[in-house]
Amino acid sequence: MYISEIDSFVLRPLLHNCLSHPSDVLYDSTRGMVYVAETYANRILRLVQNPSGVYHCSVFHQFNGLIGPTSLAMDELGNLYVGRYEYQVIYYILISN
Repeated sequence: MYISEIDSFVLRPLLHNCLSHPSDVLYDSTRGMVYVAETYANRILRLVQNPSGVYHCSVFHQFNGLIGPTSLAMDELGNLYVGRYEYQVIYYILISN
């Protein structure tokens, strides 16, 4: 996974050769966070930028079951919606403000 820095026209790697089938990426511009759906690891990763130019990665949510999240969406209130094909349902995760 790479991030593009608009001002300097530089493409920098954030997570290089370490993800297990990343299927979706979501950028939360209000909080400056990046979420990654890592399907085969059955989890959602969150990357936080602090200080500027330095990203820290952590497991935001670990699911149970056979296959993990395949899609991510966020509404205007900051609620994160996660789609998982395995059970053909939508899981809802609320990010506290």
